[in-house]
Amino acid sequence: TYYIQSSASGCTDIEPVTVIINTTPVLSITNPLAVCSPSTVDLTNASVTSGSTGAGTLTYWTDAGATTSLTSANAVSASGTYYIQSSASGCTDIEPVTVTINPSPVLSITNPPGVCSPATVDITAASVTSGSTGAGTLTYWTNAGATTSLTSPNAVSASGTYYIQSSASGCTDIEPVTVIINTTPVLSITNPLAVCSPSTVDLTTSSVTAGSTGGGTLSYWTNSSATTVLTSPGAVSASGTYYIQSSVSSCSDIQPVTVTINPSPVLSITNPPAVCSPATVDITAASVTSGSTGVGALTYWTDAGATTSLTSPNAVSVSGTYYIQSSASGCTDIEPVTVVINTTPVLSITNPPAVCSPATVDITATTVTSGSTGAGTLTYWTDAGATTSLTSPNAVSASGTYYIQSSASGCTDIEPVTVIINTTPVLSITNPLAVCSPSTIDLTNASVTAGSAGGGTLTYWTDAGATTSLTSPSAVSASGTYYIQSSSSGCTDIEPVTVVINTTPVLSITNPAAVCSPATVDITAASATSGSTGSGTLTYWTDAGATTSLTSPNAVSVSGTYYIQSSASGCTDIEPVIVTIQALPLPPSPTSNSPICSGGTLNLISGVTNGTVNWTNPSGAPIPGNDPQINNVYLFGHAGIYSATLTINGCTSSPATTNVVINPPSAAPVVQANNPQCAGTSLQLNAETITNATYSWTGPNGFTSSQQNPLINNLSAQNVGSYYLSVIVNGCESAASQTTATIDYADALFTATPLTGITPHNVNFLNQSFFANNYIWHFGTGISSTQKDTSYTYTEGGSYEVILIAYSSLANCPDTFSISILVESDSFLEIPNVFSPNGDGKNDMFKVKSRGLKSYSCSIYNRWGKLVFVSDDYNVGWDGKVSGKETADGAYFVMIKAEGLDGKPYEHTGTVTLIR
Repeated sequence: TYYIQSSASGCTDIEPVTVIINTTPVLSITNPLAVCSPSTVDLTNASVTSGSTGAGTLTYWTDAGATTSLTSANAVSASGTYYIQSSASGCTDIEPVTVTINPSPVLSITNPPGVCSPATVDITAASVTSGSTGAGTLTYWTNAGATTSLTSPNAVSASGTYYIQSSASGCTDIEPVTVIINTTPVLSITNPLAVCSPSTVDLTTSSVTAGSTGGGTLSYWTNSSATTVLTSPGAVSASGTYYIQSSVSSCSDIQPVTVTINPSPVLSITNPPAVCSPATVDITAASVTSGSTGVGALTYWTDAGATTSLTSPNAVSVSGTYYIQSSASGCTDIEPVTVVINTTPVLSITNPPAVCSPATVDITATTVTSGSTGAGTLTYWTDAGATTSLTSPNAVSASGTYYIQSSASGCTDIEPVTVIINTTPVLSITNPLAVCSPSTIDLTNASVTAGSAGGGTLTYWTDAGATTSLTSPSAVSASGTYYIQSSSSGCTDIEPVTVVINTTPVLSITNPAAVCSPATVDITAASATSGSTGSGTLTYWTDAGATTSLTSPNAVSVSGTYYIQSSASGCTDIEPVIVTIQALPLPPSPTSNSPICSGGTLNLISGVTNGTVNWTNPSGAPIPGNDPQINNVYLFGHAGIYSATLTINGCTSSPATTNVVINPPSAAPVVQANNPQCAGTSLQLNAETITNATYSWTGPNGFTSSQQNPLINNLSAQNVGSYYLSVIVNGCESAASQTTATIDYADALFTATPLTGITPHNVNFLNQSFFANNYIWHFGTGISSTQKDTSYTYTEGGSYEVILIAYSSLANCPDTFSISILVESDSFLEIPNVFSPNGDGKNDMFKVKSRGLKSYSCSIYNRWGKLVFVSDDYNVGWDGKVSGKETADGAYFVMIKAEGLDGKPYEHTGTVTLIR
């Protein structure tokens, strides 16, 4: 109730007015599940408007303007969009509702005609389901319950009743179909054995069709189409292919059978002419079987039974009767053939031994033809054709090839015989010139045997009987008489040759010992040529060619190579001798690593790489070594002048000196650090000031510094520990001083329970920090606390980050730790009933909308009850695919169970429509 006042000239009237604002009902529509005709849909069912508010009166219409009422809202029989209106106190809400009534397919089955095995039946052929309605997808099964699919419905190979199911939009019809496959007889043909004419073949014998199946009636034909009957199948007389047919109940099998009747061959034999051994007879020659008929394959045997084959019928080497067999396609004829082979005399020739001219050779000697066979008459010829006879075969005087012929019973053998009459060589010797040892003489030189005749091969011997050969005739090293023999074809001449080799003196030189200048060297001393042989006269030279004599060989004053020559009987030996006269070495240039610190190591440096250095210390005592090292030196014992000389090859230089300075050590410095410090701050290291000092700091984590007072920034645990400082003054390092750096820190940590909940949500915080005694809590709402342990109540939903700052007890160093708290309002779950995964970015996924859920599970099934999607995460949706492949459009059954953080249960059973 409100009030309206009217005022005029100070006068008023006020009256009440009542305002009524009625609540408008709000409809929440869930489309009913699709059904198959002739089923109907009840739109008055409470599930359709479940979730609506306002408690209005429901009416049902065919249009959104609510002008045409729906006649039978509880039994809607046609698919379409209808409208439900809720009315209360004059206020209305009208919403659309979708009704889906899918037509049921109707199958009309025509059984396919029977076939003969191994043919198959195709029940997917359109003729089988001709007349069916509903345009459903066809599937094929072995049972009426459609639980076992038929593997190859387009090639059914067994008789029986099968089932065809038509499915369209979740509606099905299944009907039986009968398949008849009659057994076809199967012939197994074994071709009969071939026969030789005039025999015949019986195709009706059971062995021809043994192994056939089906028990059919047999008939016999001359062609594969079974149009011409075989007149006498029990006595076939001609080779060829015939056909046998087995028939049972309109099914038949026809197979070919091969008949082979081979013609028999006939042999006509002509014996071959006789031959002389070792000639052979070829009974495979065409002339032997000329006139034969049947064109058979010929084989050759030693007996009429053809049990032992003839090894080489094209080269028969023994007289006798043999047999030839002609075989063609298993048919044979065998006939005898006579072979005659006369014995031929065989000469065995042994060439007579060669002789040296002027001797002759007798080729009529029995030794020449010893071992010959055949007892033939011998004749002698100058040619292999036996046309020119040899005049004196018992005294042949010229080398050459002659021929001996043996003749018996018209058979002959002629063989060559070789006569060799060799020329005897003649040597002419010229003695070689004398030489000096170790030179040698070459007796094989052509000048030694120049003028010899006969062209013989030369050999060399130490005796006239040529029993001991000369080892190295091209390098004879000893004087004496030797022998040269010339040999040609078994004929020889041997002659003596004289060799003279004079002894050459041999010098053995020992180089004289080196001397230091100004001393000289005497190379005429006996020690220089001790061990020499040959007793030659000695002379001294400045060159190896002995062209310039040495003026004073007993007092050589210059280093170098000279030459000594020994001469005897015209033979000489000259050898080099080395004279070494050394200059005095220069003094060394001694230095040291001075100045050094007391207690350190003194290194004396000579700078010498060749020779021996002799050191003495300031008190004159010797120090061994070219570059000696003295450890732990001190000011009063080792400072002063050090002396050094150099000796090379026994020659010693004058002395040289160097001065060594030793400095005292520095005192250890005073150090300190600004402890303790917080992590991330700076550590200051301090040291006392020392004149002319160099500072050297070391510390943890590889720290080094040359500053007097170094600063370490961003302090961490790696910087904690001992720091050491030493100083260097005048090159001498002090002992190290130590200071210790410490770090103060806190370790913030807490637990919060419970982490999630709905408003109002109270959370208890338990402080588990280490090394801290002061705390600040921030609850993410602008509220804070300094208690050690605390609690906080959240009255609004959201995600809050709770931060604890803990401060250390020594340097008040802070550390933070945080945990997120999730606070939900009342729980909520909304489930879609349609989605379109077509990749357009709009409604591509089935996914629930939710808030404040504690548990959730979702399962989706296709129209056949197969699980296609499952998830226990409400953030995960279904993209309409199974194993990466798109599923078919249509309705899918959805089951969802969930529980809110507020304890509210959710359970949904319904459908979702997939439309691409």
